[in-house]
Amino acid sequence: MKTRIASWATAGALVCGGLVATALPAAADQVPGNPDRFYAYCSIDVLGFPLACTETDAAHASHECSYVLYGVDLTIACERI
Repeated sequence: MKTRIASWATAGALVCGGLVATALPAAADQVPGNPDRFYAYCSIDVLGFPLACTETDAAHASHECSYVLYGVDLTIACERI
């Protein structure tokens, strides 16, 4: 029973993650010449890593980001511009 619940939870996370990955970058300005990357404004934590990124236009961006699939986890990868 626990295995089935975990499988449904994983499948649901992948579907929701896929919907988020396809929906959110369309709201932000895309990086010219790279359709997989988009502009975002990110807060920076104490160690200098981006935290709490929000899609935005090119004028207000602090980072260029893209969605990356690591195994079954969809994450966001950002670089400072």
